[in-house]
Amino acid sequence: MLFWNYLITPVYMGYPREAVAELLIPVFLPFNLMKGGLNAAFTMILYKPVVTAFRCAHLL
Repeated sequence: MLFWNYLITPVYMGYPREAVAELLIPVFLPFNLMKGGLNAAFTMILYKPVVTAFRCAHLL
């Protein structure tokens, strides 16, 4: 994700690429780690009920 942050952030925020490069480790890395952890946690919490609901709906 840091690679994509480096490529895309200057386009939509209008920051120079050098400024984005300085922010990669102190700003983007912790954000990406937190976002990835939350996405994984929500997936683990929701996976089983959603799969069970789909299987039960298939039987109807």
